[in-house]
Amino acid sequence: MYLFVKDFIVALFAPTALVGLCFALALVSYRLRRERIAKGLGCAGLALFVLFSLNPLTEALLHLYEGQYGAFDPATQDKEKISFIVVLGGGYTSSTEQPLASQLGAFTLPRVVEGARLWHALPHTKLVLSGKGWETIPEAEAMARMAESLGVPRAQMILDSESSNTAQHPVNLSTNLKKDSFVLVTSAIHMPRAMQNFKRAGLAPLPAPVGHLLTGDYQVWNSKPPYPRGDNLAAMDVLYYEWIGMIWNKLRGSP
Repeated sequence: MYLFVKDFIVALFAPTALVGLCFALALVSYRLRRERIAKGLGCAGLALFVLFSLNPLTEALLHLYEGQYGAFDPATQDKEKISFIVVLGGGYTSSTEQPLASQLGAFTLPRVVEGARLWHALPHTKLVLSGKGWETIPEAEAMARMAESLGVPRAQMILDSESSNTAQHPVNLSTNLKKDSFVLVTSAIHMPRAMQNFKRAGLAPLPAPVGHLLTGDYQVWNSKPPYPRGDNLAAMDVLYYEWIGMIWNKLRGSP
């Protein structure tokens, strides 16, 4: 019950929900003949919508966060010192009517593809797939099936089907990773929090961000549409949850 209430309160203040809440309260205030309050809430909702969905602010924040770690290039590394490629799960929904690529979703699929690509560049390593999920089949198993279809042998995989969130990944993987050097693959938006947790666990990952929400080279003004966009608003929601996750880590003092 506690986790449900916490998650509900956190979700209530996400950018998209906050915009909707302002408009909903404006409508209620209008029906109650509180016109000044209704106008204020309506203007606040409109201002937040424009602010969160326009390119300059959204892309600047995404660049500030996603740009902390560059792409991982195996050619510049001492390959023999790298023993593992760790891929963190980012969501999996089982379906009998959709291909595995759709079931893995927008966050997990790029991570698995990048993990498989890096394994082919470092074939002496083990590909570690981490994720429990909520389906009958563990997320790590679904990720392994995709990696196998991309040419990674099962014998070169290690599956962690017990980790449900970012805090659990380093705890459950530390026994296998020990003090070995490893590449950490996760979404660029998730990488700062993941690095924070792995470092707190006494591990030293080499970051390999993928699945960037901000695509292309960053420029303050670019050729992307200048009007408010839904994908910008969705990106702000993801960024908000990452910030909340990092704040929560600090409050708990957790790896």
